[in-house]
Amino acid sequence: GSSPCGSGLRRHPRRTQRAQHLSRALLGVLAESRGAQGGGRGPCCDGSSWAIWEVARAATGQMTNMARKSTMSSSTGPCRLRLSRKGASIKPERVSKKEPNAIRTTRFTPLSWLPKSLYLQFHRAANVYFLSIAAISTIPFVQAKWQPKVFLVIFILLAQSCKDLYEDLKRRRDDQAENTRIVGRFNARKSSFEETQWCEIDAGSLLVVERGSPFPADTLVLASADSTGMFYVGTKSMDGETNLKERQAPSPVHELLNDNDRMDDERRQVSIANQLVDLGLEVGLEAPNANVMEMNCTVAAKNFPQPSGVSKHNFGLRGCELQNTAWVIGVTCYVGDDTKVRLNSFPPPSKSSELERFLNNCVLCIIAVLVSISIYFALASEFFLADTTPFYKIFLMYLVILYPVLPMTLYITFEILHLIIGFQIEMDPLMYDEQTEANAKARNTSVVEELGQVDFVFSDKTGTLTANEMRFAFCCVGKETLGPFLPEDDGRDGPGLERAQIALEGKKGQQRSGEVRAFFEALAVCHTVKIDEDGTYQGESPDEVALVQAASNVGIVLERREAVGSSVVHRVCDMGGCAEDHDITHVLGFTSDRARMSVVAARSDGSAVVTTKGADSVMAGLLKDPLPAQATHALAEF
Repeated sequence: GSSPCGSGLRRHPRRTQRAQHLSRALLGVLAESRGAQGGGRGPCCDGSSWAIWEVARAATGQMTNMARKSTMSSSTGPCRLRLSRKGASIKPERVSKKEPNAIRTTRFTPLSWLPKSLYLQFHRAANVYFLSIAAISTIPFVQAKWQPKVFLVIFILLAQSCKDLYEDLKRRRDDQAENTRIVGRFNARKSSFEETQWCEIDAGSLLVVERGSPFPADTLVLASADSTGMFYVGTKSMDGETNLKERQAPSPVHELLNDNDRMDDERRQVSIANQLVDLGLEVGLEAPNANVMEMNCTVAAKNFPQPSGVSKHNFGLRGCELQNTAWVIGVTCYVGDDTKVRLNSFPPPSKSSELERFLNNCVLCIIAVLVSISIYFALASEFFLADTTPFYKIFLMYLVILYPVLPMTLYITFEILHLIIGFQIEMDPLMYDEQTEANAKARNTSVVEELGQVDFVFSDKTGTLTANEMRFAFCCVGKETLGPFLPEDDGRDGPGLERAQIALEGKKGQQRSGEVRAFFEALAVCHTVKIDEDGTYQGESPDEVALVQAASNVGIVLERREAVGSSVVHRVCDMGGCAEDHDITHVLGFTSDRARMSVVAARSDGSAVVTTKGADSVMAGLLKDPLPAQATHALAEF
């Protein structure tokens, strides 16, 4: 259909289907070939076959994502977005909507509620059976009272439809709360930020997002309260990760801004927004897609007409919360159903529990028994009683007579229990979260009985089911183990803290330990932790914060972290009050492949020091000399 970013190439549904069938067929042939060769990539599987297998599998995924994107997103091509005093302009022009950033997660509309609800209900065998009995009872020769049966069936179907409507109204309420959230949008003509509802945000809006608030749309962040242009986002609502992700405003834009951090926040935000509008920024946007790992866009301005690439590290995606940064200013690039989170979401499914499926099978068995008995009685009447009534009439009469064996109130009782249990979950005081002041929400009561049938819970890592609080407990420096650093039950400092301070200062007749000092200095230097306004440490993960805080407790304190040119200076102060600046020129972030993090610190004599921290299994292989036996034993105990 129409595209928010203008007209573009349309996907042909038949061509897409043919491509999917072709790629899946190729996968099937190669799967049989790999199975015949023993499976896996081995001596019998050459590199070309493996490459074709990977290409085919990627093609299948791309075709599936393409089909989903074509149904969920109305955008089909890239576009260019330009900021000016007159407002944002998009080329090719897009089709305007009344509420471009509104979302809808409901299952029904006013027109589709009753037909769709009835269609879903007839997936239950009992409802089909009850409707058949009601229809049969209206036949004159059956000689049965049809009114009670028909009205009861209508009541049961309407009651179940009303229950579906009730749950859908709760989704509509949540959608309304989401769409009416408030965010500050810059009005270039009035030179001020105005409160605007999320649903009214359009592509090209210049927004200010404050700490703890989620991004209302996929936003390219252009400026931050941090002088380095750095900001952190929490992606817990998207991928479940509790660790914060470090993001950065595009360097070409950030360097053009004349930011005065001595101004109050409101005046500073307006000043930066005016500068951004006057820069004549032009953002090149790729077509919306569901891949959250990539964002290939460009940004250009009057002062640098050559476009500069921007990636996911410059974006705040919808649903991500801004953390550890007072505020950021950015331009919305993708709104509404074109955002990553919406392109990766599916329509609310019609769920059925294991108990309901078992009950449905039981109903089918009962119906089969009833039909068999009715057939037997009809045959007996015809042969033994010499009844001249046609066989099918006798069969239908017995079917209506025996139908109470399967009570009509079976499913209505089932649904009432679902509503009662769902209400109890929402009102349960043990499931109240004091931090967010929120009760539990039973978004779908059709599967509440599944909660009592969980046998195993699989968790990928610590933090998914725990509070993910990291505290420094023990360490081993050289051949000496220090700890525990955890405070005692009565609030006193742990004995490990005193031992570490003695080793640093050389108290009680001991010499100063250069190894202990170097260890805690490494903790205070090798990180990306920032210092908040109140002096607390904030970082991407609790691990980093715990290590820097441990060094601070011992006496090696990170006092300041500020950007100077293209590098970042870490000022570390020891117990004697002597401060030392570490000029961090480059940071090699932690990755799962390297399993370690490194920082490069320049020295005044032109040399550099590389400080690394990481997993013991990886670091041990990088050492010039093997680990001492005491350290290996300590690691095993830890």
